[in-house]
Formats: sequence, C-alpha cells, structure tokens
Amino acid sequence: MLNHLRARLDLGMILLVALLFSVSGLGTESWQAVAVAAAQLLPLAARRRAPGVVLAVVTAATVAQLLLGPARNVAYVPVLLGLYTVAALPNRTGHRVLAVGAAAAVAMVMGEFKGLVDGTLLALVAFGVAWTMGMERRRHVADRARLVEQQARHSAESAAAERRELTARRLHDTLAHTTTVMLVQAEALRATADLSEPARERVDTILTAGRDALTEVRQTLRDLAEDEHPPPASTELPELLARLRAAGLVLDEPTGVPDGVTGALAERVIAEAATNALRHAGPGTRVRITVRSHDDDVHVEVGNELPATTRPGGGGFGLASVAGELAEHGGRLEFGPRGRHWVVRAVIPAAGPAARTP
Repeated sequence: MLNHLRARLDLGMILLVALLFSVSGLGTESWQAVAVAAAQLLPLAARRRAPGVVLAVVTAATVAQLLLGPARNVAYVPVLLGLYTVAALPNRTGHRVLAVGAAAAVAMVMGEFKGLVDGTLLALVAFGVAWTMGMERRRHVADRARLVEQQARHSAESAAAERRELTARRLHDTLAHTTTVMLVQAEALRATADLSEPARERVDTILTAGRDALTEVRQTLRDLAEDEHPPPASTELPELLARLRAAGLVLDEPTGVPDGVTGALAERVIAEAATNALRHAGPGTRVRITVRSHDDDVHVEVGNELPATTRPGGGGFGLASVAGELAEHGGRLEFGPRGRHWVVRAVIPAAGPAARTP
C-alpha cells in the first residue's frame, strides 16, 4: 500500500515538473529538446530505488538541456529533486561525490549563460537548500524510527514488569497460604504436645523461620511495586545463620564481609549457599565460609562436604537468582562439586559497576 502511494506521488511530481517545463517553453523547441526533457523527467520514477544512478542520469540530461538553450533556471528542477532524494537516504561517500559533481556541473553551465549571480550563485544556493532539506528529512526519519523503537521497548518492559508483579503476587499468595498452615500447625503442636526442651527449641526455630519468611516475602513484594530495580535485599545474615545452626548446621560466623551493596551481595551468596548445604546435606554438615579482598574485588567461597549418598545436582533457582544479581553488578558466580565437596564461589566488585568504568 505504501509503495503504491509513493509511486503515485512520484508520478504526480513528474507530471507537475513536465507542466512547469511546458509553461516555461523548455523542452518544446525541437525534438532533441523533447528527448532530453524526457531523459530529465522519466528517471525520477526510480529515484527511491536507485538514487545515485538517477541523479547522475538526470544531471547529464540537464547539462545537455542547458547547452541546447535557452538556459532557464527551471531546467535544473529535476536535479534538485534527485539531490534531495540522495541527501534523504543514509549517508554514503559515493552519493556525496555525485551531489558535489551535479552542483558543480549545473552551476558552471548556468554561469556561462547567466553570469555569476543569476547563474552560478543562484544554482549553488538552490542545490544547498535541496541538500539541506534532504538531510533534515533523513534526520526526521531516523528520529521517528528511534521513537518507534523506544515505544516498542517501553511496551515490552511494561508488559514484562506486569508479568513480574503478577508472578510475585501469585508466589506471595502461595507462600503465605502454605506458610500460614505450617505456622498454625507448629503453634498448635507447641501448645498441646508434651515436648522435650530440644524439641521445643526446634519448633520455635520453625515458627521464627516461618514468620521471617512471610515478612521478607511481603517486603520483596513492596520493593517490586515501588521500584522496578530494587537494591539487593538484606539477608539479615547473623539471624539466618543462627537459625541454621539451631537446625543442625555446623558453621562459624563469617568475618571480613564489607558494607554497602558489595556486602549485601556477599551476604546473599553466603545465605543461599549455607541454606542449600542444610537442605541437601542435612544436619551435622560442616560449612566453611571464606571472605577475602583481592585487588578491586571481594571473593566469597562457601563449601560443604557432600554425604556419600548424595548425588551432586544443579544449583537450583536460588543460586541462579544470585548469579543474575552479581552479573548486574559486574560480578560472577560459580558453583558445583569439587571432589566430595560442594563449592560456591563469588567474585564481587568492591565498589559496584562504577569501579569498572574507565
């Protein structure tokens, strides 16, 4: 549809220029003048498909028309149209050379017949205006294309944000319902069952972990609603590690954890790796945590021995999420079996992404 419209516009433009030629008497003096006028006008129908070739042909025909005489300014209107088309297209060195050559050839011939001002300078000004209009057209098309791209990207980002929020809300509802049932049952067990002191402590650990999980899920949902890219969430590492110890994990408090974003990411790595150690290796598992600075990076390593009956598997969604957060901040995460140990290693830029910007 668009191509048909352009073809009609080009045909209408050719007819208007032909009418202008006819009214001015140009191209009607002899059959040679008619043939040259046709060579000036007809190629304009292909100016969008082969702009450089059309400009060269129309320029040659225009120079011939001027030499046949009488020289009229209206004779180089087709060249101006061809020049405008070349300028409106993506910039090419060959097209610029053709444009300069066309302007110089027509201005030279016009100067021979009409002098410096009415011939040469007037032609050069007309060619400059046509070239400027073409460049403005090119800039306008480029700006419009960028605007369309930005609108498409914004629509995609909005749709993705809506999907993330919907997923977060569904996850919240599922976790809230399930955790609430677990908490109610645990509280009932604590209140009615005749539990030993160690068993009561384990039930208290379950209740504390469940309530903290609900709080963290709700806070994460609020962060997602308020900010599309919330900062790394604090893991409250000491409290988490205390709960893991109460559940049977053997570990020491990590030392050397930095502050700020880097520290939050390091705590996220430690928390996820230690939780996975308890989940997959069970109570009694010893976890070794190492945090050290090296150059502009902070290196975190968390390792635990794998039970003989455990088959190493993948990292799951938790470590994949941590890896994504680290990648956003210029870091990286590696995890996997190493002999009879499962090792998680993270490299975190000490000052975030800005530290790597030259």
